Amino acid sequence: MVGLADLLARAKTALHAESVAVYGCHPSAADHLLAVSGDPQPDAATSLRLPIGEAAYLLVAAPRLPLPTEQISALAEGFAAACEAILAHERAAAALTEAETQRLTFTRIVTHELRAPVIAMQSLLRAYLGTLKDSTDQQRDLLNRLSRRAEGLLALINDLLSLAAARANEKQQTGVPVRLLPLLEITYDHYFDQAREKRLHFSLHADADLSALATESAVMRILDNLIGNAVKYTSEGGSVRVMLSANAAHAEISVRDTGIGIPEAALEQLGEAFYRAPNAKAAGILGTGLGLVTVKQLVAQYGGTLQVQSEVGKGSTFTVCLPLA
Repeated sequence: MVGLADLLARAKTALHAESVAVYGCHPSAADHLLAVSGDPQPDAATSLRLPIGEAAYLLVAAPRLPLPTEQISALAEGFAAACEAILAHERAAAALTEAETQRLTFTRIVTHELRAPVIAMQSLLRAYLGTLKDSTDQQRDLLNRLSRRAEGLLALINDLLSLAAARANEKQQTGVPVRLLPLLEITYDHYFDQAREKRLHFSLHADADLSALATESAVMRILDNLIGNAVKYTSEGGSVRVMLSANAAHAEISVRDTGIGIPEAALEQLGEAFYRAPNAKAAGILGTGLGLVTVKQLVAQYGGTLQVQSEVGKGSTFTVCLPLA
């Protein structure tokens, strides 16, 4: 909750009361007045004390210039009203924060509990498909469609977990020095086989082994989303190029592909929860629209930036800048 000195100072600013000295104290320490303006202690005969809010603060308002008692009273009551409004705002903000915390906790618990049975279902379907010999084309088609649905559901659950983790602490974080090249190599190796299956020209280039201020888990989630999307949305025979370089006081990670691209009208909506570009939906490629939301959240937490350049049919370039360690 807001402190007494801050409360009185904000009330004074809200009322534009520069010609008035403002003092406050708590009933348990009525002999000690906290002066906001730095003026001498007011004379009891020219001051007025009022209770403020549930915390029962006392307010004393004393004019720097002689004023009638009625004006002193009006000023004091004005300060009391302003303080009441500030306290109400603080209480509402605290309630919203608590509600958001509970929502994120609920999301994490539910998605985590759903993840295990979906993974089990997907594994059983794959095992069953591998044992089928005398099945009809229709049976195989139905089972493959069910497997794809399970895969989509698992992707949604994983994205929800990542987003909930990213939003658990939305304030900008200082971070610690994290070496980027090893994390890039891990993510590159993870998607290498998938890229080879699509006959993509998949490459990784690093000017130096840079370190950025972040956390390993955050960087891994950022890389997994950006590189995974590039491989997913690039057609067979295309290329995906991952680059690491230094740019002023930032480490710059760029992921450039020759994929389907993003319509100009859709660029502004990228990063909105569950939003997907129309051509991505039309292509029938599985996705949730939560990956870039997570990336934006994590990049902002560590004082970085995310830039997107894209052209339909020619590809996209996503560039993340993180402060150098």
